[in-house]
Amino acid sequence: MQTALDCLPCLLRQALFAGRTAGADKAVLRVIVQEAAALLAKADLSLSPPENAAPLYRLIAQRTGASDPFARLKRESNEQAAAMTRNIRQWLMQEDAPLRTALILTIAGNVMDYGSPHGLDPADFLARCRQTPLALDHTNALLADLAAARSVLVLADNCGEILFDALLLELLADKRLWLAVKSRPVINDATKDDALALGLDRLAEVIANGTDIPGTALHRCSPAFAEVFRQADVVISKGQGNFETLCDTERQVYFLFTVKCAVVAGHLAERTGKRFATGDMILARNNWPRQRLPRG
Repeated sequence: MQTALDCLPCLLRQALFAGRTAGADKAVLRVIVQEAAALLAKADLSLSPPENAAPLYRLIAQRTGASDPFARLKRESNEQAAAMTRNIRQWLMQEDAPLRTALILTIAGNVMDYGSPHGLDPADFLARCRQTPLALDHTNALLADLAAARSVLVLADNCGEILFDALLLELLADKRLWLAVKSRPVINDATKDDALALGLDRLAEVIANGTDIPGTALHRCSPAFAEVFRQADVVISKGQGNFETLCDTERQVYFLFTVKCAVVAGHLAERTGKRFATGDMILARNNWPRQRLPRG
């Protein structure tokens, strides 16, 4: 997915928010905004939005001296998600179809994202997720592929959300599992240190993808990650950033995320011929026909 013009002001707002989160004063914030605007003026719109976002977050780390500006928010998200999943786990295991329900929960957990101006409340969203149908639903296909699979790669997204992914991993314990995370901090995306601190290495082999891009740009990932991506029987991609970077990849990928902006809603509409809105929950594989909505 390429960067749209509408992405540019959103990326600038993200840079300002990240600078404030890092504790920058007014003078430093002004420098961040000016330099971020200069970077965006030269942005390659043929790249995905996460690829154009990564230099902004490197700039913020450099100007503020904060290597992980979202560390506090990541910690709070993990604490909130841990409290929620403790209550959910016992209820989940009593479900008639726990794997199907876990997939929905892990999509709902995707609202824990400080890089998107979606304004969704995680607790409220999770309370409603069971009553809300998926706007794009390839769950049956994923369940069939998981039943036949011997290995599964899960591309993690954010802290907090990653604990909902753990519920899914627990239900796939009979398979070889990889959990892919970022190599270096970016927004509130989970890193290997974050995953290990939460004990997720007890559920899956935790691997870093070799980048600090808030997505999975394959041409920038490490050869070791690329090999796992190639050989896994099933790839489950979490979050909008991973969708933005992988939606055009040739291998089959299942995308689980909530729609957080009109640009992604429009991109999905172009691919599927359906209409989508911010807040829609998506479980889709990337073999959709490339068709456009009728005009009018």
